[in-house]
Amino acid sequence: MDFSKIKKQFTKIGKSDVRLTQSNLTLIQDINPTKSTYQFPVLENDNATGIKPQEIRLNQNDEMIVTGIGVYLVAQLSSELPIKPSYDNTLNNILLTHNPTYQTRNADNGGALYDGFLRIGVNNINYVDKWDIRKHEKVQRTEWTQAGAISLNGAQLPSFTGEDDAVFPCAPMVTLSGAKKNSIELILPNAIGTYSIAMATNNSAQTIYYNVVAVCIRLVGLLGQNSAAFQGVVPQAVRPSVRR
Repeated sequence: MDFSKIKKQFTKIGKSDVRLTQSNLTLIQDINPTKSTYQFPVLENDNATGIKPQEIRLNQNDEMIVTGIGVYLVAQLSSELPIKPSYDNTLNNILLTHNPTYQTRNADNGGALYDGFLRIGVNNINYVDKWDIRKHEKVQRTEWTQAGAISLNGAQLPSFTGEDDAVFPCAPMVTLSGAKKNSIELILPNAIGTYSIAMATNNSAQTIYYNVVAVCIRLVGLLGQNSAAFQGVVPQAVRPSVRR
């Protein structure tokens, strides 16, 4: 249904041959205990904060029609001490849909995330505002547990389905364009901090650590390849000739 509607819109503006594919954008920002507002750069050529290898950004030639939004805490697995309260580009990410306070009281450090809201603007016009982050909080039925590690020979991870856990429909849809100024802001009432979770495995013979160090925004939708229109640029074929 989304595909059909978006295809008609492109046809209406003379882009009936645009290639539409399912796509995602993955935007990540490090948690900073002194900040309560986070900017999430959207474009591949925006190096204001440095692009992490795990990020997926928008090419300046494309447009992304957002049909769903997901907000997560980013945890990284580490077996080293001391625990580093910062993002490590060499480690894989685990996405959390809530703060596991039952695992460690330190998870309170991230509690204010779900009291915040999201704002999305294009060319200085806010198309999404006061988007409640609380709608992305989900405590899974299968939760982390350390208590059973000894008897069950291993700690458990929470159940997670990437296509819909903590993803909320974006209606009406929002179009991000590589040819325009895109702004995605996360505004929190209070700053949040990093924290770590210690997990006992293999009959408590080994301890592993998950460091919660960043916030991730995943945008789900349809990608219009080579559909961005650059303002103020006249195609070569229609430029008026100049008499000499």
